[in-house]
Amino acid sequence: MSQHPLFRVALVTLLMTTLPVFSGCSSNDSSPTSAPAIDTSAIVREGVVTEDQLRAVLSGQPEEWGWAGGSFSTPLDTAVIPSKTPFEFTWQSDQTEDPPAAGAPNDLVMVHLLLFSTPSKPELLAVFTSMNSYTPDAAAWQTLNDAGEGEAITLNLVSATLIGDGLTGNGGPFIGQKLTFSIE
Repeated sequence: MSQHPLFRVALVTLLMTTLPVFSGCSSNDSSPTSAPAIDTSAIVREGVVTEDQLRAVLSGQPEEWGWAGGSFSTPLDTAVIPSKTPFEFTWQSDQTEDPPAAGAPNDLVMVHLLLFSTPSKPELLAVFTSMNSYTPDAAAWQTLNDAGEGEAITLNLVSATLIGDGLTGNGGPFIGQKLTFSIE
């Protein structure tokens, strides 16, 4: 079963419901002047990421490429997570560009977009990070706990390779693993 349509539905729903000023879209031209005019304030930031990097990822046409998009280490698909303390979500993905020769500066940056949703809350939580793990803060964990009462939570992973604030030629974004989990 293709993950691409589900991701597009989740991303479009997220953009339409939590990012209300969506206007225009660019392909892989990710200069700050061509990025869509969207309000990204609802998206949680972790690690060292910029607004322009987020806009570049949201502006890119997502492609299915599993190893580049990434896969989760934790949790496993259909896992039941204890509700008492925030869970650490971890994943791995590979850069889609070769690093520079030894000794040369490496400006390549891997970023990840996590999209949490339920059938009744398709825009539950979005996280943009440069790290390979995410532990929700107390408020985000409560949001996940509340949403997970009686419903499984779906988590989509999208990864991209950037140089500075723009996508590289083969930078994606790439759709990675999608899984579901429950909180009890």
